[in-house]
Amino acid sequence: MTTILRAACCVTWPLGLLLMILLGQATAANADAVAVDEQQSVYNLARHLQILEDPGGNIRVSDFLSGAETYDWYQVADDIPNQGYKNGAFWYRISLFNRHDTRTEWLLNVDYPLLDYLDLYIVRGGEIIQAHHVGDKLPHEHRPVDHRNFVFPISLPTGSTTQLFIRVETEGSVKMPLYLWEEAEFIKSDQRFMLSQGVFIGGMFIMFFYNLFLFFIVRDSSYLYYVCYLLFQMFAFSCWRGFSYQYLWPSWPLWNQIAIVFFLGGTITFALLFSMFFLKVRRHLPRLFYLMTFGVLVGVKDIFLTRGWPTLRGSRLVDPEQPWEADAPGVAAHQGLRLLLAMG
Repeated sequence: MTTILRAACCVTWPLGLLLMILLGQATAANADAVAVDEQQSVYNLARHLQILEDPGGNIRVSDFLSGAETYDWYQVADDIPNQGYKNGAFWYRISLFNRHDTRTEWLLNVDYPLLDYLDLYIVRGGEIIQAHHVGDKLPHEHRPVDHRNFVFPISLPTGSTTQLFIRVETEGSVKMPLYLWEEAEFIKSDQRFMLSQGVFIGGMFIMFFYNLFLFFIVRDSSYLYYVCYLLFQMFAFSCWRGFSYQYLWPSWPLWNQIAIVFFLGGTITFALLFSMFFLKVRRHLPRLFYLMTFGVLVGVKDIFLTRGWPTLRGSRLVDPEQPWEADAPGVAAHQGLRLLLAMG
């Protein structure tokens, strides 16, 4: 009997040790993951993201499947990671462990619609389960959910860990406000947001038509500048929020790249023109007039010399061998100064 017990112990204790090691590894892996349970209906995942810079844009998601830990990932303390204006690509990763007994279908929301290229890879068990390739340089129909932001349906099986790898490459500011939502809660929150935005834009439209009516009554050009300011501001706001690309030009990614700078330039230009002519700045404050004229020139540059216009590089005022930034201010000053002096 003693011999049998000794033999059983010799067989079982290595198995038990192996089981403890495996459980310890699983526990450590789950400890690094964000736990999804019944306590919350929305999770701010951005504060848990690990970030990897890829200046050359050469890293592929397949490189992470064999050894993601060999790369120099780092975290930031901000609620929303913001890498500013940098060249190259950025990778983000996060692990999710679903403890919810019944809910496995969620929505992943990247609440920033101005990213040029965004690739999402859903990895489970060392394999890519699903991939999405979206961005504001791609047609809006590429998005899995018709929404102003980048919204993805994501399946999280109960009791398992799912990894997310996100690649971002953009010419603008690099931000990653990432949220995980229950679908019903997301719809309610989005409806409240849309109501507030509708009230704001509706108020702008009322001001637009009211001042347009005043222009036809009093025939003062200042009101026309103010009407143009309101119009450009509404479009700039809708571009910034992603409404324009969703509803007005979803199949025109090239124009979408130009539009926000175009309308921001118009907002600056017509706001300054309204102030200059309504307050008669040139008569009362000549020095301020020339300072405001410089601001108008900047706005004119953004309207007529936005990078991407197909005909601008053919202008005889633009040297095609020079960088764009070296050409645009000079052309803006040349064209805008003549216009303002003629109006003044």
